[in-house]
Amino acid sequence: MANDRLTPDAVPRDQRRHVAWLAVLTMAAAPAIAEPPLLNSGHVGAVTALAAATGQQVLLSGGEDGSVRVWSTSTRRIRHHLRIGLHPIDALAVHPLRPLVAVLRRLSAAGAQFELSVWNWRDGTVLFRRQMEGAPLYLGFSSKGSWVMYTLPDWESIVMLDAESGSQRSWPGFGIVSFVATSTNERTLMAYQPGGRIAYWNLATQRESAAFDTVSGLEDLGLSNDKALLVGRSGSSLVAVDVVTGGVAAEVDVDDALGAIDAPTAAMASAVSPARSELVLTGRTRGGEVRVAAFSHRRGIQPTWSAALPGEVSALTLGSRGAYLGVEGRILSVAPFGRATPFSEDELAPITSLAFADGHMVVGGGSEIAVVRSPFFAIEPNTSQTAITPAPAVSLFDVTTPLDGSIDVASPRWLTGADRSDPVWVWNAHGNDGRLGILDVRRRIVQIAPLAFASPLVAVSPQGNMLLAREPSGVLTLLNAVSVVASVGSSDEQAPADEELLAGLVRRQFWTPGVTDATLAGERVLAATARGSELATALVQIDITTTETVPVSDPALLIYDLEHALGTLVTLGIENGRAGPVTVLKQHSGPAYRSKRTIHRVADEELGASLVVDPAGKGFYSSLGRGAVSEWTGARLVDLETSGHQARRLYVIGDRLVALNTDSTVTVWDRATRQTLVDLYLFRDHEWLAATADGVVLSSRGSARYLASL
Repeated sequence: MANDRLTPDAVPRDQRRHVAWLAVLTMAAAPAIAEPPLLNSGHVGAVTALAAATGQQVLLSGGEDGSVRVWSTSTRRIRHHLRIGLHPIDALAVHPLRPLVAVLRRLSAAGAQFELSVWNWRDGTVLFRRQMEGAPLYLGFSSKGSWVMYTLPDWESIVMLDAESGSQRSWPGFGIVSFVATSTNERTLMAYQPGGRIAYWNLATQRESAAFDTVSGLEDLGLSNDKALLVGRSGSSLVAVDVVTGGVAAEVDVDDALGAIDAPTAAMASAVSPARSELVLTGRTRGGEVRVAAFSHRRGIQPTWSAALPGEVSALTLGSRGAYLGVEGRILSVAPFGRATPFSEDELAPITSLAFADGHMVVGGGSEIAVVRSPFFAIEPNTSQTAITPAPAVSLFDVTTPLDGSIDVASPRWLTGADRSDPVWVWNAHGNDGRLGILDVRRRIVQIAPLAFASPLVAVSPQGNMLLAREPSGVLTLLNAVSVVASVGSSDEQAPADEELLAGLVRRQFWTPGVTDATLAGERVLAATARGSELATALVQIDITTTETVPVSDPALLIYDLEHALGTLVTLGIENGRAGPVTVLKQHSGPAYRSKRTIHRVADEELGASLVVDPAGKGFYSSLGRGAVSEWTGARLVDLETSGHQARRLYVIGDRLVALNTDSTVTVWDRATRQTLVDLYLFRDHEWLAATADGVVLSSRGSARYLASL
């Protein structure tokens, strides 16, 4: 890793260190938060939808991160970033002439609720939104872009919306339609019914002008560039249908092109180019290879070229320069007769957890630990609203651990001035290493405790002088944290601990099937789980001394986050609502926690929400809701300033609230003013950016290449 931050003799060779000195950073809140910086980085998670606007030389991509990104196909750099919401993008359709995109996203985990919205991707404004029951079979614009058209699996299948206002044009029902298109002048509509029928309708009179039978069950349909053929896929065959007669103009089995596709066991997808006489097909061969193959439909369906792909395809479209594919979280491009090459990928570091100690933020998620030293994370009273001068330094250090695989980290999630010396715990989040380590943030070394678990830990939760470790099997181990810290370095890390040592480290073990979270409440462990055949409730309490498990009555189907402070329990869980599942933020108090108070509820399942509770019992923060972080004051919820990111995990560091966001960014708020201070971006190559609330972007020297220039 290159080190261009300091002169060569300023840093020892055995320390990989990234340091950048910032200009004077004024922490006073700005009147309004600036837009997050535009980064040349791909989706966080899978790419779920692609659409090419060939006339405007852009590619639009949607992802499971709920965003739409607009890319220049010539420079392969991002031009715009639309933060649509929390839910995954299912489909995109682009306007033929204007910078408009129709976005379909799934609002319900069960797939019943969808939202269609139309955006101007150039200025980031939304023209209208519309909700629907069930997934549409087709989504697109009319030939001139006057209408957004989609079809539903219903008798009145076709819906036409004015592309500007969203007003609906009524349409008589005539059966389920899976593909529609309009003539160039938008006077005639063609509809394909999967039962095997093509019908033409006069849009002015809304009367059918012609109809004929054709091939049934065609999928992934598209019109040829001359609009003479309707091309689609039927099983492992590609079929071109004459749009005037309904007859089969050409048909080909794709086994020869892709090397014998194993159609029954692998998903296939095809797309037709709107600009060239070409279509492409993807699938897995019987030899296990994923391939993309192109065909020309000018004279029959003739194979022209094919290429191997590094993984399963999640999205596919054709542009003027070839095919674009979503593969394993990246966008790949394949030019004719070429190989698959990277078009865009997620450049942000995959952060899964944060910890804080002694003015440092510790980042988990990779095979190494990143330690960030900054005044942002120092616990100092009365500094949150004042300028930090002289110019502060932000330093990033990489720490190699003795653990194998990706590493998670933990510290108390609510730190005050008295907690600055709490240890940072590290463990193997995925892999085969069941050991537990402790990080010394100042010396930047990890030491391993003399005990090992049967499997890598799912979670480690500091609970005062105790530590709760959770295994995937549901085993909870209550450790004496003070003894574990004292034992580090006192014995051979490779040798197993003797029984006397283990007795001083492990206080008790419990087993709760399907446990999702746990916390201490005096001499009891409160464990969250899912209601099932063995458990009539999603919440149980376990006596530490006797290990007796007692159910705590609650209507939740699943509780996935809980914290306890001074006799009050706060939970996030999923309950049945009148219109489907709802996510509920709730307080429990009194004997056996029978007294319950619903603080907030949101339709659908939001399993990514989080809460952090004041140990003094004075309130808590929650990230439940669309894009908002809220503070419970004891009487009401008050929203903090919106950051433009969705918080996933919350932490309190003195006068600041810190959020690890779903897009692997970090946001810091001033708790007193509830205003945003800074967004922090850490990249896979260990460069970083810090964007302040007033729009100032501060960065390490090598990170400037990630800033997009329009």
